[in-house]
Amino acid sequence: MAMDGASTVESLDVVRALAADYCHAIHEGDGPALERILHPLFQMHFPVGGEMQIMDKPHFVARLSGRGPLEGTPSFEILSVDGDANEIARVALWVDLGPRRFTDFLGFQRVGGGWQLISKLTRVARGPALDS
Repeated sequence: MAMDGASTVESLDVVRALAADYCHAIHEGDGPALERILHPLFQMHFPVGGEMQIMDKPHFVARLSGRGPLEGTPSFEILSVDGDANEIARVALWVDLGPRRFTDFLGFQRVGGGWQLISKLTRVARGPALDS
């Protein structure tokens, strides 16, 4: 069933806000917020040494919540939000975490009456390369 234009814009605004919440949660190392935002089947894909790596939700949440909050305020910019607001949406953004700036492509899926982040494709755009 197609959504009308107003519903699509409203849904994409919700996705934009959720992407911003995600950026704040990863900056803060906020495990409970990440648990709420991430779909149970969430996977992050990222290159290390020319090889694509995959991290699932439990490892991702443990890694970020285990390091605690970063200094300063969150630094990120949402570049675009689009998709079929009835079921899926994607967000392109950059986010600074410590000495690195990442380019992220986030995939969101409508789950029940809300949205959850189900996929993340990321790379280091500036700063030291990832080692794992």
